[in-house]
Amino acid sequence: MKRKAMQIVDEIPGVDPPSSDKGISEVPEPVDPGKRTSKINTWRPGKNTTYVDRDGKIFVVNFDKIFGIPKLKKYNRFVINKTSYENQLDIITRYTNFFIHFYDKEQELINAYLKLQMTMDPEVCGDLYGPDDMKAFIDFLYQIMFTPTMVQKIKQMVEDNYLDDIENNSDEKKKYYKANEKKHLESLEFTNQHIKILLAISFGMKILCPVMFHFCASNGIKIDKTNLVIFTFYEPLFDLFNEDCNMYNKLYVYVKTKVLESNANNSTIFEQREIFGVDLYSVISQFTKVVLISENCAKYKFNEHWNAKQKKYAENVVGLTPWLN
Repeated sequence: MKRKAMQIVDEIPGVDPPSSDKGISEVPEPVDPGKRTSKINTWRPGKNTTYVDRDGKIFVVNFDKIFGIPKLKKYNRFVINKTSYENQLDIITRYTNFFIHFYDKEQELINAYLKLQMTMDPEVCGDLYGPDDMKAFIDFLYQIMFTPTMVQKIKQMVEDNYLDDIENNSDEKKKYYKANEKKHLESLEFTNQHIKILLAISFGMKILCPVMFHFCASNGIKIDKTNLVIFTFYEPLFDLFNEDCNMYNKLYVYVKTKVLESNANNSTIFEQREIFGVDLYSVISQFTKVVLISENCAKYKFNEHWNAKQKKYAENVVGLTPWLN
C-alpha cells in the first residue's frame, strides 16, 4: 500500500513557474543602519506572485491556479488549529511568497505541499499515515520538503536578507560585559552566524507548520503545553541547519543560565515546583522545547525597524530575557 501511495504522489506533474526576478540586486550599504533595508521587508506579492495566502485560520496554497488543474482546489487548504500560529499567518504567507518568487524558481516547495497534502488524503493513500505513524510521517515530510537544494535556497535567502551585526564592538556591548564580567561566558554569546542559523530554522518552521497542523487535525492529535508534538516535528531542523555549532545545545545552555538566575531570585517558587515533582532541570528542558522552540522560534523575523536611540534593531531574534522574568 505504501509503495502504491508513493507512486501516486510521484506522478504529480511539475510546476512550470511563472516568470520571476532573476535575483535580488545588490545595493551599496548605507552607513546609517536606519537606512538599510532588505527586500524581504519591502517586497509585496502581486496577483501573479501570490502562491500562498490565508483565509482566516486556513493556510491556502493555490494549487488549482498554479497547475491550471481545477480539481486540485480540494487540496488547497491546510488547517492551522493553534491561535498563536494563526496570529502569525500574515508573516508566514508573506515570507513564503517571497521565498518562492525569488529563490525557488523550480517551485520545489509548492510541489512538496501538494505531495504531502495528497499523502494525507484518505481517498488517495488510505490510512498510510495515521495517528500512530507520526514519526514515520515526519521522516517522509523532511524527505519531500527539505531536499538539499531547498536547504541551500533557505540559507541563501537568509544570507541575502540579514542586516544586523551583533558582533560590532559597540559602547553598549562593552558596558554590558564590564557590568556582567563575573557571570559572562563565551558559550552564551551569539554571533551573526548563530542568528543566521536561527533565522533559517525559523523559516523552516514557517513553511513546515501548515503541514504539521493539518496532519494533527486530520488524525485527532492533540497539541498542548503538556506534550512535545510541535517540538518533535521541528527537532530535525536543527540538524539540517547546524554548521559549526549545536544550536539546540546552545539554546539549552542559554535557557539554563537564565533559569538558574531566576531560581536564585525566586527560590520559593521553584521549591514549590519541586514539591509537585518538577525539578529545576525539568523546567529547563520543558522551557527550551515547549516555550522557546515550539512557540517562539517560528516567530523570528528579519531585521526591519532600527531604534536610533538604543542603536539596535527592534527585532531581537534570541530575546529570552522577557520570557524568563
